[in-house]
Amino acid sequence: MSTPLWITYAWIDNAEGDFDYLVQQLVAAGIPALYDRIALVPGRKLWEQLAEKISSEALAGWAYLITPHSLSSQACKEELAYALDRALEAKGEEFPLIGLLHQVSIRDVPLPLKVRLCVNLANPDWIEEVRSAIESRPPRRTIHLQSPIVTRVHRPYLGDDSATAIEFRPRFGEITYWRIAYPVAGPQPSRWGCGPANGGGISLPPSTWNRKVPLSSASSRACWSNHK
Repeated sequence: MSTPLWITYAWIDNAEGDFDYLVQQLVAAGIPALYDRIALVPGRKLWEQLAEKISSEALAGWAYLITPHSLSSQACKEELAYALDRALEAKGEEFPLIGLLHQVSIRDVPLPLKVRLCVNLANPDWIEEVRSAIESRPPRRTIHLQSPIVTRVHRPYLGDDSATAIEFRPRFGEITYWRIAYPVAGPQPSRWGCGPANGGGISLPPSTWNRKVPLSSASSRACWSNHK
């Protein structure tokens, strides 16, 4: 791909080289990038140069790195508004406009980009999502194998700094028969049973702790091993 992607970003997001790393990853994947420091001439009016780049140059798309810093940057907001207006006027509605999300929720995305594709940089397939937006096609998804069981460790547990809870739950359906194995020489469980998922307390009374009780994802029940 020889046509570059224009990227708007807040300078503070490159204080430790984060933006440079983003560009590095795109270039390594064959997606060239343009941005102010390498495309605009110092000392000339910003908006005239930006308008020229968006209106006259061949661009694969325009991307906006959306971070807590860029959301609070007036300069980024102004460039976003100006770029959107120019891009839609010069390139048309089909011109790719891409939000690159980093440590922000989709609800924080500027309204003009909410109706467009937004790519979460935490997604391992984010480069493919950017490429697919530029090429106007659905992304080729990588299917990551998942375990049928979800395991979580809660430390501290229920406000007790000395306690650790290990939660197991099936993604779907039930586990009718379950066992927990632990080293004889290691920490011993003080109790076990079923309870609400996501760190809830064990709801079964002590008399039922050793019974065969199904674990269910539908009822949000979990199995706990509480170590001290």
